[in-house]
Amino acid sequence: MIPISTVSSPAATARAILVSDKGRWLTARLGYDSEGRLTGLDGAESGILPGLDGEPLLTGGSYTDAEDLTTGADGRLIVSFERVHHLWSYPAGTPPFQGIPVPALMAGAPSNEGIESVAALPDRPLLRGL
Repeated sequence: MIPISTVSSPAATARAILVSDKGRWLTARLGYDSEGRLTGLDGAESGILPGLDGEPLLTGGSYTDAEDLTTGADGRLIVSFERVHHLWSYPAGTPPFQGIPVPALMAGAPSNEGIESVAALPDRPLLRGL
């Protein structure tokens, strides 16, 4: 079992996107009962998060501790990571993916006390939280 760090379900898609602190991703349709309770996942696909070069991250490495994700106005996914604190942008499609500068305050945070959340706001800079 892989612990899940966060779940996002962009309005433009019926699929949820999940990332884990083990460097993995999963996407699936969320199933609900008639009362709106979550009943399961359908059509799940999963894999290892890619690095900036498009190659899968080394599982368990320092760069794999994904904590949160958000969807930018342009549809790109922005994922925050701890341990080696960084933000990566995954535009729809194929590499090159992009790193996003991390504020100095976050870059100096202790190993497991970094970017816990990230949010893309309309017409505003990316919001990042410790």
